Amino acid sequence: MGKSEMKTSIPMVNGEFDYEFLYNHSSKLIFYVIRRLINDEDVVKDLVQDTYISAFKNIDDLDEYTLEDFTRWSARIASNNAKQYLRKKRPMAFTDLTGDEFDLNQELEDEGTFESPDVTAHKEEISQIVAEIMDSLPEDQRLCVFMFYFEDKTTKEISEELDLSENTIKSRLRYGRDKIKDMLSTKEAQGFKFFSVAPIPIFVYGLKNGAEFVKPIPFKGFALAMTPFGKIKQLIKNGLDKVFSNPVILASAVATGTLAVIGINSSLKKEDPINPLEYVEVIFEGYDKNGVAKYEWHDDSYEVDLNFDKSENLSNGDVIKLSTKDGAFDREFEVNGLKDITKVDLSQYLKVSFSGLEGQGIAHVSLMKSDDPDIDIYLEKIELEYNQDSTLRNNDLFEIKVFVPQVEGYQLISDNLEYKVSGLKQDIRPIIMKRIYQIHDKENISEILYQQDTDLNGEWISDSLEIISIELTEVKIGKQGAQYVTYSESKLTTNDGTYQVGVVSQFDPSLKVSSDIFGAIKSSRVSLESFKSYYLKDVVWE
Repeated sequence: MGKSEMKTSIPMVNGEFDYEFLYNHSSKLIFYVIRRLINDEDVVKDLVQDTYISAFKNIDDLDEYTLEDFTRWSARIASNNAKQYLRKKRPMAFTDLTGDEFDLNQELEDEGTFESPDVTAHKEEISQIVAEIMDSLPEDQRLCVFMFYFEDKTTKEISEELDLSENTIKSRLRYGRDKIKDMLSTKEAQGFKFFSVAPIPIFVYGLKNGAEFVKPIPFKGFALAMTPFGKIKQLIKNGLDKVFSNPVILASAVATGTLAVIGINSSLKKEDPINPLEYVEVIFEGYDKNGVAKYEWHDDSYEVDLNFDKSENLSNGDVIKLSTKDGAFDREFEVNGLKDITKVDLSQYLKVSFSGLEGQGIAHVSLMKSDDPDIDIYLEKIELEYNQDSTLRNNDLFEIKVFVPQVEGYQLISDNLEYKVSGLKQDIRPIIMKRIYQIHDKENISEILYQQDTDLNGEWISDSLEIISIELTEVKIGKQGAQYVTYSESKLTTNDGTYQVGVVSQFDPSLKVSSDIFGAIKSSRVSLESFKSYYLKDVVWE
């Protein structure tokens, strides 16, 4: 049965397997396996390329054409490639220990892995710490630790694969475990939380889950290394066309994002002009309306000089052109992937209130916390300017000018805010005192006494009474429920002796209307006190 007739989870392109699909869904694990064993990034990239060349070349060896089978199979190829590299470059890692006594009966337990909500929430941080620990281990210990805890092999299986004694494997695992515990204890002392989980289980958890945080070279960049600029160029010179009976997909056409078929034996000619823009990856970074463009060239052996017609202040949807310096080739790219700018409505985070008396009011302005710590950091950098004089009146417009910081990713909706002043209390004393002076005016008091037949003691008030002078002797202001109440009293010198005149005035809340109750006595104050106690019940005096 041919490949095109088989049921498979791997998509097909032009009758061949979709190698870009396979790379994108397996490369994290392949990079991770090799990187955990080898520190040199350049070597890692070379071994990843070797792994995929071997996997793509021998893909027909798969029992089942599924992504899962391909990933497991290529991961074994990656592991073997890394071990072969170490065997050639680091032979000491494959040399038995001498003079190191170790108890073969001392079993190294596999402490297993687990899932915990706290640990899972910090999976990436734990994986980063594990990566640091693996890099710090000597290569012989790193290799044994990886095979034991990641590949789940027994000490016997490891010893057979590496052609070393089981005693050597156990010894290296013991030393590796001791260093892992020491480094995790140091991390914990520095403040990192392991949520009461023992060192080795937390290490195993991070080791087994680290692949998901790997950021491999994008397929476009990886494919470049296998184009005429990179590894395939050398392979062709070495006669790779004799190895393959059919053309093999080895390069990515960056312009379309799909695989291009390179016929090893005929379609690629040395004299064909090569368009470098087909193998460039353009990356857009930053925020919408303020984004930047840059290109990445993944072949250090071949230099290119390219220019954008516009590479700054970009918005999603813009179309920019990338050209070779000599103008021989150019290509357009549509800007995408720029992050949205967070627009901040400052009025949602400002608390503005007013206090004091009408005409003497002051403003209180403060910033409130948001639900987003990043917005709070932005708000702390904002400067506000406003009138701090105590001259505000109700219905005034209170203006706040905002000086906006230059913080990438944030934009203030308005840098000028206005609030209508309200809630200021009226200063009632001037209004009330004006009314009291009017009541105790000589002409007004004369008219009141003229209308009275007797004073509060029942004594007759002469119709020919003349007021010589008036002295305001007492003023009290209070509230009786919602009404303002005043009591005012004046001493009158008349042609008929001395009189005391008391006035109880009641004002509505607007202070525009009042009712007055008068009481007058000649000489004695006894009856005036009774007058006050009768009309001024339940008054709360200010």
